[in-house]
Amino acid sequence: MPLHRSHPIWTVLLLLVPVSVLASPSPDDYRQCHRAAATVLQRCLDAVPGSRHGSRCWDQSRRANEACYREQRSKAHPPR
Repeated sequence: MPLHRSHPIWTVLLLLVPVSVLASPSPDDYRQCHRAAATVLQRCLDAVPGSRHGSRCWDQSRRANEACYREQRSKAHPPR
C-alpha cells in the first residue's frame, strides 16, 4: 500500500519531530543583525574621529552582532 499524505503514519511522524527543529532564523533575520552592528560601529567611529579607539568600536559592534544573533536564535528556539 503506497503512503499517502492522509495516511496515519505521516501524522505520527510529524508529531515526533519537535517544532524547534523545523524553525531557524532566516537570512533576513541575520541581515538585520548586520545592519545593527554596522550602525553601532559607524556611530562609535563618528563620535571619536581620528582617535585610537577604533578597536573599542569594533568590539562594541561585534558584541552587538553576537547579542542580536543570540536573540534571533532564541526567538527560533525558545527555552522550554
